[in-house]
Amino acid sequence: MKPIKLVMTAFGPYAEAQTIDFTELGQHNIFVITGPTGAGKTTIFDAMSYALFATGSGETRDYQQNFRSNFVDDKQAMSVEFTFEVSNRRYIVTKRLTPKAKSATTKLEDITQQKVITSGVAKEVENILGINEQQFKQIVMLPQGEFRKFLNSDTTEKSKIFRSIFGTYLFEQIQEAFKQRAKGLKDTHGQLENELYILRERYASQAQGDILDFKKVVVSQETQLTQYATDIQTLDNLISTLTEQKVSIDTANKRLQEIQKQIEQLEQSIKKGNTFKTEKQNDLSKTSQQFTDIKEKLTNHDELKKEKNKLEEVIPKFEQQEVLTTQLCEAEQHKLLIQKQELENSRKQIGSLYTMSNNYDKNIAEHTKKADSYKKLEQSYNKVRTEYEDQNNIYRDEQAGILATTLQEGEPCIVCGSTTHPNPAKVSAEIEVLSKDELQKLQDKILPAEQAKNKAYDELQVLHQNNIVALERITAELEKYDNLPSEYTSNLTKEVTIIGKQLQQQIAKLGEKITITQVPNGLTQQDIEIRIAQINTELIAIQKDIPNISKAEVSRRITNISRQIIEEEQQYTKIETAINDIKKNIIQADTKIVELNNQLEQTQAQLTVQQEQNAKNKDILDVMAELGITTTKRNQLLNEQQSVVSSRDIIKEIGTQFEKANKNYQQVEKEYRLIGDISDIANGKGTYVTYENYVLGMYFDQVIDRANVRLAKMTANRYSLRRQDSKDGKGAGQRGLDIEVYDEYTSKIRDAKTLSGGEGFKASLALALGLSDVIQENSGGIHLDMMFIDEGFGTLDPQSLDSAVDTLVDLQVGGRLIGVISHVEELKERIGAKLEVYSSTTGSTTKFVVN
Repeated sequence: MKPIKLVMTAFGPYAEAQTIDFTELGQHNIFVITGPTGAGKTTIFDAMSYALFATGSGETRDYQQNFRSNFVDDKQAMSVEFTFEVSNRRYIVTKRLTPKAKSATTKLEDITQQKVITSGVAKEVENILGINEQQFKQIVMLPQGEFRKFLNSDTTEKSKIFRSIFGTYLFEQIQEAFKQRAKGLKDTHGQLENELYILRERYASQAQGDILDFKKVVVSQETQLTQYATDIQTLDNLISTLTEQKVSIDTANKRLQEIQKQIEQLEQSIKKGNTFKTEKQNDLSKTSQQFTDIKEKLTNHDELKKEKNKLEEVIPKFEQQEVLTTQLCEAEQHKLLIQKQELENSRKQIGSLYTMSNNYDKNIAEHTKKADSYKKLEQSYNKVRTEYEDQNNIYRDEQAGILATTLQEGEPCIVCGSTTHPNPAKVSAEIEVLSKDELQKLQDKILPAEQAKNKAYDELQVLHQNNIVALERITAELEKYDNLPSEYTSNLTKEVTIIGKQLQQQIAKLGEKITITQVPNGLTQQDIEIRIAQINTELIAIQKDIPNISKAEVSRRITNISRQIIEEEQQYTKIETAINDIKKNIIQADTKIVELNNQLEQTQAQLTVQQEQNAKNKDILDVMAELGITTTKRNQLLNEQQSVVSSRDIIKEIGTQFEKANKNYQQVEKEYRLIGDISDIANGKGTYVTYENYVLGMYFDQVIDRANVRLAKMTANRYSLRRQDSKDGKGAGQRGLDIEVYDEYTSKIRDAKTLSGGEGFKASLALALGLSDVIQENSGGIHLDMMFIDEGFGTLDPQSLDSAVDTLVDLQVGGRLIGVISHVEELKERIGAKLEVYSSTTGSTTKFVVN
């Protein structure tokens, strides 16, 4: 991998788009990045790492929103565009993050193949580079201070780093799997051991001897249970015999009781039958008397029917009277309706006159109002005109006075031509004179005032003419009412109102009496009067034939007579039927009594036979006593049998569980010994070297071998790195990846932490370069043609600085690009190419300076 171009926008201190074109270095493969603290030197590494993996270049440098520049507004998007080459193929990866977005959009362009990828970019970058994010940071980026930290870190910390770099997660998973498996087996072993102890204790509470002999105890109990079964069967047979005897005796006694109960029921039924017969004979006597009474009443029905017929003949006369009364009411209503219509017509005519009078009064009031308005407009017009004429005269006099001031004796006046001026006009200093414009404005007011006055006058004339016409119409209407009193015409409005109210009251009163809404055509009031007289004559004639009672009373008496006749006839039929039913009941009662007496004689005979049979049976008390003793003995045997069954089942269950648990215990113990030993070895128990660290140790040996080549050159063969033997470590932590330093001058081994700043930097740099070599060798031969180193050279003396620079120069052989962040002046002088970073109040900028 080789960088070509880096473009940063709104990223870190770089507000505007900053382009770093690495092709400007030309033949220089090593350059120094310089600039003040905080200007954004390390941010250049962050931008490359962010573009490729969406993270910064070091553990403490976050990504996404924290990289956003503080020099831009909230609307500016942050973006990084990184162009690089791998195996002669050029790629451009672009990341863009808008202010409101939670994650950046990423695009990878394969310029050579002309292909664009927008999803799964991070995975595709790993495939192209052949290394992951962690390996990239160890090979390409050597962050400030982090490799000195790696040099001095313990085995546990190195394991975490190497695990990510060399992908030894599987070994860690294997050793953890053995550890968890061993722990699980240990827990199971303890549980089974406790279970066996509990089962032995339970067995001891049920039986004596060793639990392994439980089967012999079960066989003995089975034999005992067989004998119990035989004894219980014998007792069951005896109980069955006694039970049959008891049932037979119980059945006989029950039959005897049933017969005795039947006799009592029959005697009771005979008694009830005799009582019923007596009651029915008494009912027959009473009903016969009622039948005689009702027959006497039926003889009076003919008189009642005659009275009913006579009353029914009166009903039509009542109906004829109602028809005439209805006709009389209708005639009266026709008469009232005609009167109402005549009054209604009068009311409408007077109402019209009343409306015309009201309108005339309103018009008079409007005329008065218009006349007042006209007077005001006329006064306003006269005022404006007079004011204009006065001001105009003053203006002319003033103009003459002004003209007079220019006159000279012997020179003609421009107005009259006279050469003498005995009495010229004078200018008044006391009177205020309007200007010509003000005078014109005053004149402009005259025409609108005159137009308003004339308009009001025209409207007044129209209204006056309308009032004259209205008065003539009212006068014409009043001539129709010559018969009205003279005071009506003198106060028209008042009288018209009074008459209107009176008519309204009369119409309302008539309306309450009238139900007919229309008078037949051609019917006059005189015709109605004649018809009313005829109806009254007919009513007088009919009333002579009607008794002095109401129609309702006649109808009520007819209904009562009809109901009395029907009820008495129904009562006769009912009593006759009741007498027949009672006679039948008496006959049926006699028949039933005879049948019951026969049944009683038969049942008494059965009772005698059953009593003789029961006397021959065994006493029930003896049978019951023997049955109770036998049942008690059987229950005792059953309880003993159940106790033995329970004991047998428990012993059998405990023994079976013990056999199963003991078998599992033996298997788990065997497996636990094997897996436990493997887990101890894999997790470094005793040796403090885990399985994973053992594998990582082989990688670490390769790293140290590569590192010592460069460290020897930088330290003049004084120092070399060694991996500490696991047996030499102290404490209880993991071992196998700790570093120690061998000093050729003293022939002694030193702890890496005792190195001075400069020595530590050289050892760290050598270790970092060695790790970079090994990673590339173990990553399928991927060759990364770039490396960036952040600080550390300030701790070196001139000789050490020379050797360190020589080491870096060796790295650039083959075209590898080396970038170094440093403030050391000697280093700047030794290296001819520089990337200078400038800081300002609006953001940072960059520039390549190549000598």
